[in-house]
Amino acid sequence: MDQSTHVEGGRKVINLAERRKQRLHDAPEPPSDGVVIPDFITPQTINEMTDPQLDQLLNLVRLRRMHSTLIYERTKQEKEQIAQTKARDALVKKAEQVWNELDKVFKNLDKLELRVNEMRALRLQAGLEF
Repeated sequence: MDQSTHVEGGRKVINLAERRKQRLHDAPEPPSDGVVIPDFITPQTINEMTDPQLDQLLNLVRLRRMHSTLIYERTKQEKEQIAQTKARDALVKKAEQVWNELDKVFKNLDKLELRVNEMRALRLQAGLEF
């Protein structure tokens, strides 16, 4: 018996929370312990089912009901991953833009310092002191 099942009151019970985690990671279905559920169920077959078969039927119905929730959660996780990837890509682009702007600023600052130094040299030549 794995972590997703346990015995309670003499009956095998599926731990749905653990099963949900397993299903999110594509774990195989738990073994049915030899309990066979017919492919086609009529009221008469339900009446003839044993307790383990009825328990297995209920467990299968629960798992199928969880399937749409699992699909939603997987899709949500994938969407979040895509959003994070897009955000990271946008961040890299923005960092490149900032770097380009800084490069322009430093080039202009170098030009500005050169012009100011030229102006100081001309003041000294002209005999002007401030």
